[in-house]
Amino acid sequence: MICFDEFLQNVNEYRAKKGRDPLTPGDFAPDPMAASLKSLDLLIRERHLLLDKIYLNASENPHDDEYKADRLEEEINELKEWICLHPESKWTMEVLDYRIRQEHYK
Repeated sequence: MICFDEFLQNVNEYRAKKGRDPLTPGDFAPDPMAASLKSLDLLIRERHLLLDKIYLNASENPHDDEYKADRLEEEINELKEWICLHPESKWTMEVLDYRIRQEHYK
């Protein structure tokens, strides 16, 4: 079984051949925005469920659900902005939007 240090050394040798910077153990630290990204994903899924109910005529009160979906969209945009402007965040709006498209609109 290969240990992490050996694995990292092999990866860095490969990266050196490709002209890339070496990785360090700190590169594998968890994203400080992970909890916020999870919350963002939940809000997006909740909004999609409401919109699906409206479009499929499965909503008991479409006007209330439309209002809730609009509120969720505002919360989503506020959270996206907060994630991008947070001092510990490495996310840009462009990258975050790309992640959302990949995650939710496959």
